Amino acid sequence: MILDRGPGKPRRHVVLLRVDARRGRRWATTGSLGRRTQHSSASAIGRRFAEQIDHDAHALVTTDGGRPAARAVVDLARDRQDPWPRGSRGGAMILAITPNPALDVTYTVDDTRLHEVNRVREVRTEAGGKGVNVAKVLAQLGEPVTCAGPLGGPAGDELHRRLATTAGRPGTSDAAGTTPADTDSAHAPAQAADPLLRQGWTWIDGTTRRTLAVLDAGGATGLYEPGPQLSAAEVQQLLADVGALLTGAIPPIEAVTISGSLPGGMSGEDLATLIAAIREVGRPVLVDTSGPGLLTAARAGATVLKPNAEEAMEATGESTALDAARALCELGAGTVVCSLGGEGMLGLQRAEAGAPAGSAPADTASVDRTAATTVRAWRARLPQALDGNPTGAGDSVVAALASTVLLGRTDLPTALRRAVAVGASAVTRPVAGEIDLELIDQLEPTVTIEEI
Repeated sequence: MILDRGPGKPRRHVVLLRVDARRGRRWATTGSLGRRTQHSSASAIGRRFAEQIDHDAHALVTTDGGRPAARAVVDLARDRQDPWPRGSRGGAMILAITPNPALDVTYTVDDTRLHEVNRVREVRTEAGGKGVNVAKVLAQLGEPVTCAGPLGGPAGDELHRRLATTAGRPGTSDAAGTTPADTDSAHAPAQAADPLLRQGWTWIDGTTRRTLAVLDAGGATGLYEPGPQLSAAEVQQLLADVGALLTGAIPPIEAVTISGSLPGGMSGEDLATLIAAIREVGRPVLVDTSGPGLLTAARAGATVLKPNAEEAMEATGESTALDAARALCELGAGTVVCSLGGEGMLGLQRAEAGAPAGSAPADTASVDRTAATTVRAWRARLPQALDGNPTGAGDSVVAALASTVLLGRTDLPTALRRAVAVGASAVTRPVAGEIDLELIDQLEPTVTIEEI
């Protein structure tokens, strides 16, 4: 990870050194286009290795038995003059954090029969987890994005490879699923197939979970692994790596999303610490989680919360989605967008004199629920709900909100119109993390907005 940079350089020259004790060699990725140079090295390199490299960039690499020990792997080699492809928004990057990523495996069968042999007709494997799906959609929307979170084990290796080769490209076949040609280590920095998407994972000793979905004519059956147990040191390393990305990424990170459940070993207090750290550096943060974590995020001053109606009511104990969203605003969230499934979505925002639309109050963490809070509310919906696969629709809504209201580009009603259209388009796609851009353009003008 880049720790320091030389000022005033016309071109950013990056050297990232990694040691692989098992293979008895080390390699370095150098130059703005990520060219790699091999170097020989003795296999008896120590368990922990750190070295400062040249005057222009410093990289810190830690090894443990030949693999990175809880260090972020970031695609850093970029041309400073033109970091993003033509047609992208550029200039502002969104950091999509997935605390508990997953390798998603889908089996398609004719009929699921319990306690019998089932023949699988088709197997599809995707890089998954809610934040990963958010990142894929952001890239399709033309937004630069970096994935972050804990990753480890064979499933983590596979997730990293697949995201590097199929990210942001709907309909791409993943039959090969192999390491890119310019990568000879499972943890090498890999340029994603979509140049708008980077990877900045923190590597851990545990194994990333897998989710298994069995699809038949009657629907889907899901089997979800619990995920890894992070050590205290790995949690602290994750927080440190996110902090380094927030202060050192080029282009700079302007907004953050945190999506999904927490892994074992990561507490609600850690989530609150992460949100506070993001807010302290002046970045807005959108949180999509459930249960006690939703209340924690509200009290920590999340800029935007995005639960669905059931999650919001369960967390707050309220009997309606509107009351639940209002309660989350009163706890400290600046904006709450509550998904209502086929009925559209609710958007509530605390009214602050002089504050730009979509921005959180200046001191959200100190809000007292007993104090009077003025909240404005809107409802957005399509004339008719679309049928299809709802899996991942909520993640696409998060991406739409992140690229609009979270970045301060639009007011909340306008963002809701966009989010409804993006979420509806995701329903028509076969897997999570895909959207239909043409359909979004068709649906957006038909979304109705009503203040309530």
